[in-house]
Amino acid sequence: MADESSQPYYDKLSDELEQYQLRRAQRYTFVTVLILYWKDTDLKLWDELKELEDLFRNTFNYNVERYEIPSQRSQDQLEHIIDLFLIRYGTPDNLVIIYYGGHGGPTKNGSTECEWAAFNHELSPTLDWSTIQPQLLTAECDVVILLDCCHAGSAVRGKTRQYVEILLATDKDHLTPVGTGAWPSFTKILIQKMREIMDREGELNLRSLHAQMLPADTGLRRQPILASGRASAGNISLRKSKNSSAPSGLDSLQTGQPSESKDHLLMLEVYTHRPLESTMFGALVCWLTKDSPSSIAEIRLAKQTVSDTSRFQSIGAHLLQKDSEADRGHLLVSSRGRTELSHVLYQLERLYKTPSPEDLTDREAMKLVELLRKESLGINTLIEDLLASMERSQLETLVAQKVVDNANLQTRIKMRLVLLNSNNTVPDEALSVNFIDAAQKDQRFRVGLLDGHQVLVEYCYYDEINGNDREATVKKVSRMSALLLEPKPAPFRTLSGRGYTHERLYGPRYGFVYQRPKKQPIGEFTTLSDVIEKAGYVPLESRFRMGQVLCEAMLQFHSIGWYHKNIRSANVLLFCVEDRRQGGVMPAQSFNFEEPFFIGFDCSRPADAETRQTVDFTFKDILYRHPDRWGNPSRFKSHHDFYAFVSFSDMR
Repeated sequence: MADESSQPYYDKLSDELEQYQLRRAQRYTFVTVLILYWKDTDLKLWDELKELEDLFRNTFNYNVERYEIPSQRSQDQLEHIIDLFLIRYGTPDNLVIIYYGGHGGPTKNGSTECEWAAFNHELSPTLDWSTIQPQLLTAECDVVILLDCCHAGSAVRGKTRQYVEILLATDKDHLTPVGTGAWPSFTKILIQKMREIMDREGELNLRSLHAQMLPADTGLRRQPILASGRASAGNISLRKSKNSSAPSGLDSLQTGQPSESKDHLLMLEVYTHRPLESTMFGALVCWLTKDSPSSIAEIRLAKQTVSDTSRFQSIGAHLLQKDSEADRGHLLVSSRGRTELSHVLYQLERLYKTPSPEDLTDREAMKLVELLRKESLGINTLIEDLLASMERSQLETLVAQKVVDNANLQTRIKMRLVLLNSNNTVPDEALSVNFIDAAQKDQRFRVGLLDGHQVLVEYCYYDEINGNDREATVKKVSRMSALLLEPKPAPFRTLSGRGYTHERLYGPRYGFVYQRPKKQPIGEFTTLSDVIEKAGYVPLESRFRMGQVLCEAMLQFHSIGWYHKNIRSANVLLFCVEDRRQGGVMPAQSFNFEEPFFIGFDCSRPADAETRQTVDFTFKDILYRHPDRWGNPSRFKSHHDFYAFVSFSDMR
């Protein structure tokens, strides 16, 4: 039993384990690489292939097999080898990596688009890769395919059961250099970038590797192509393996049998010589995360699970107790909410009446902890949903009585209170920003320095003559500035607020002052609408990933009763991560679609605030609006945000 002084470290350790689980999730029992090349060929590939083999063996500690494709019966021989390879290594807990270097392309008669050849002439030995690759696409293990050949893009095929990610030297219509002339080969740059990423980050996925190989300064004549059998690439992580004991040598595949995988449960009690403290905390975190065996699927603190469950149970019980004491007109929880909350609390009460862990088998104890964790997450989600409908007095009661001791719920309650506080007023003293750029008429953004830190200012204009408009603008700026100043979890995808500015030159206008994210190394930024207009093309995988992040952010807004009210591509901000300017235009690949930010909060408001009845049929303004909000709009509701999000997500 830990003393109270150790509790903060238990909480922090639990957070560290939860964060690392995202990295642990893609570990494999064994990772095996199969390097394919022709035994007799006119290409001088040996030096690069040897370097690639050394990279996988020494940097990643992977098991590496080499196979020289023979000139006789090439098709049958390679099909047999791939089949044996998957029998031995293609179990569900494993990852296999297939690499090919050589000639490739379509046949002249159109019989196949994926013909591999030993020589660049018509009499060369060949094989049809399109009839062999399906073995990999239906494998039980995860698969990475690396193809360094001309017309490599023709290898892209349909959906797969497991994760299959394919990195190709070029698309299906172009040739690719062999590396003997002025242009480097795909394999050379592949090796170079893999080493750089591993030295810098200690792990990589194909999405990040692909992004590093795209810039023109890599020297590649053709841009590599990344494809996936799932919705998006980047699910397979490559890191140094701690297990390289898999049998090597393709001869052993003749009699090899696939290994069986069983689900093993293990509960440990760990005792330390002294209470948890900062001097030993780092070593403990390393031992439980990156230094843990690669076969570990997940590590949880059972004590933390029980403790969290107890906290949520206490909060839920308090809500029901206060609800029963309240007047019918001022219930804390709706009728449906009371029913759901009562059901979850009943389930928890039943679990707490089970025997103590000492009286259970390992499997029974693990099941008990898992059930507690599941019910804990359920009650946490339910309480988060209930917060969005609670009034100010009810939330203040929870804060005053110190019922909520969960940091996430405390943060949400504070944001909800800010939203409900109609008495927020703009201070007399606006921030004084040392602007870097000049003021202009109708500009939306300016950049500058505040207390030595780079800031971004987003302007909101109002009509000074119209007293009602000015009053409404002041109220919005007041409420939103207060909310933006509040610390928020990363999934909200909002820039950290610093306050506001007020200007009359080229105005009158208020400006929301944002802290520029520290993770964005290049100061240049733009809106998504500008990227679409100027760059034209946004990769599909970038759209999917950005859509997931922004959808989660919108749900986070709604969880505290916050409506954006103006979701559109012009209100999504992207920061530049690498200057790849071409002819004065920054291509889409220059911007970080992984970490977009919502802006344009001048229309944002709490769910229960009044709706401004402004008649508007301007096309650019109603493009993303629900039809109920055209012209003389109806009251704004949550599904109006969803409609706008779906509309702007359909980027062309």
